[in-house]
Amino acid sequence: MSTNEKWFSKSPEKKNIVLEKQFFLECDLKTSGSYEVVKQFLEKNKDNLPSALIFISDKTAIGGYNAINEFGMSVPDDFSIIGNDDIAESKYLTPPLTTVSPPKNDLGTSGINLLLEEIQNTGAAKSYKQVRLLPQLIIRNSTRKIS
Repeated sequence: MSTNEKWFSKSPEKKNIVLEKQFFLECDLKTSGSYEVVKQFLEKNKDNLPSALIFISDKTAIGGYNAINEFGMSVPDDFSIIGNDDIAESKYLTPPLTTVSPPKNDLGTSGINLLLEEIQNTGAAKSYKQVRLLPQLIIRNSTRKIS
C-alpha cells in the first residue's frame, strides 16, 4: 500500500466511504501528467466512475479539470474535485477549486524555530520533534453535496 493510500484510508471508514484500489492513480506532479492519467482513467472506467477526485496538489487538479472537460463531463456536476496546497491560481479556475491550504506561516515559523534550536544545541545529542500543524479546507465551487 502506497503512502497516499495509507493516508487516505485512515478516515473514510468513519464516513462509510469505500475506497477502491483501482481509484488510486499515480502520475508525475505536473499538470500534464495528471491530465494524461485522468484521461486514461475516464476512458477505462466510464461505466464505474467515482463521485469525487482528490489530487495531491492544485497543479495536478488543474490537469484533472482539463481531462474531465475534454471528456464531456463537468466539475462539480459529474465530479467533485479537491486539490491540495492552495496555489494562487486555484481560485481563478472555473469553477474555483476546493483545496486544502497548509498553514504556510506556521510552517515557516516552526521551521525557523527548529533551525534556531538546532544551532543553539550544536554538539548535543540529536533529538527529534514532531510538529503538528492543522491545514484548512478552503471550500469553493468544485465540490457538491452528495446524498
